[in-house]
Amino acid sequence: MQQPHAMSVANTANTRPNPLQIPEILESIIIWSLHLHYVYDERCKLVNKLRRVAKVWKIAIEHNPTLRSFAFRDPPSALSASRAHLAIFCRPYCLALECELSAIQELELSGVRPVGLSELKKVMHSITMTHGNLIKEFRKKRKVPRCLMTDIFVTGPAVTSIYIRYSGSSDHDWLEGLRGIAKPTDFVYDFFNNFKYDYNIQNPSGVSAKDLLGGIEKSVKSFYDLPKGSFLVQTIEIWIGDPEVLKEQPQYISCWQVRKIWESNPWSRRKRWYLEIPSISRGTKRWIGWKLEDIAGFLEKVLYLMGWIAQCSVLVPYLATKEFYGYAKTILRESKRNRNRGRG
Repeated sequence: MQQPHAMSVANTANTRPNPLQIPEILESIIIWSLHLHYVYDERCKLVNKLRRVAKVWKIAIEHNPTLRSFAFRDPPSALSASRAHLAIFCRPYCLALECELSAIQELELSGVRPVGLSELKKVMHSITMTHGNLIKEFRKKRKVPRCLMTDIFVTGPAVTSIYIRYSGSSDHDWLEGLRGIAKPTDFVYDFFNNFKYDYNIQNPSGVSAKDLLGGIEKSVKSFYDLPKGSFLVQTIEIWIGDPEVLKEQPQYISCWQVRKIWESNPWSRRKRWYLEIPSISRGTKRWIGWKLEDIAGFLEKVLYLMGWIAQCSVLVPYLATKEFYGYAKTILRESKRNRNRGRG
């Protein structure tokens, strides 16, 4: 039979609150542990992971301003508005977004057939449907970083306005159509046959990753919907700063924060031209790819051998001439020395 004292000790142990279930104590523990991670990227990843541990942890992190700023979840305020010029991009999210967008080789419209539009739709579906098993396996094979939450802010502190800058080339008809659909807060620049289009995204509650993805998808799709003209997008960048300065001086400005998230890579598609042939089966396309890789490897070895032969054809005569010159110089010096001895 259990003693009364032992029963009271057991009941006290059972009723004793867990420190990790008290938000005030939990906040201090998390903040103290984050001091071990001096890199801002690691803090962002760790805090967003801890939010998924339990409901109490999520409430504690959302209640503390320091933890919210580490997780890029601190909404705009009067203090953050005064520090908007110090805003920095969420690097883990930007790196993951760049990795996803790298699946798009080109964004181009030259004629009837759009290039890159179907790839854009697949990438946006991959980002928004993050919980599907198929998407998880797809992202795992492509080694996409796990920081594509759509409910975090793009910058810290959060800003209420950002610009997506598209740079590329186009004809006159397409550029005039772009000016017709541009919002009053957008800017369109024409540099002869090159263009720069600054698409503005505004949200009084702070520009989130969801707003950024929606802005990219909506603006790029509008490029293909224009009735006339052709275009080619070369780079996509995110800009943070004063729009009045951007309007007066569209070139790169040191007081702006700029992040390139995509760049055209047309050679990747042109190297795989056989993938565009609809009459060839998937296995045949794979076999063609293997054979082309074997041919490329063989040509690389041939070029290396030719380069080595070319070097030998130059170096061998040079070394032979150098040796002959040294030998002849030695003979002449010995004959001159013998002649001087004979005179003496």
